[in-house]
Amino acid sequence: MKYYIISLISVLIMSCKSSHLSPKDSLVSISKNPCLKYCEVYDLHIYSDGTFVYKGVLNVNKKETHRGQISKEALSEIKTLL
Repeated sequence: MKYYIISLISVLIMSCKSSHLSPKDSLVSISKNPCLKYCEVYDLHIYSDGTFVYKGVLNVNKKETHRGQISKEALSEIKTLL
């Protein structure tokens, strides 16, 4: 029984490790969560190299995950605002 518990704990610890995706420097992250009424639910991540990932979840015009690149001018404007 002791070995069963130890092996179960080790499997759980291994499954909690992050994925092996290449890490990017996150510049800005915006998330909007659900509320009691009709609210938009989405996640937006902008990285320091200018790429963005938008995930529309609920009550938004563009649902699913969208990826792209913002212009260098917009990126420098965001960095100045921060």
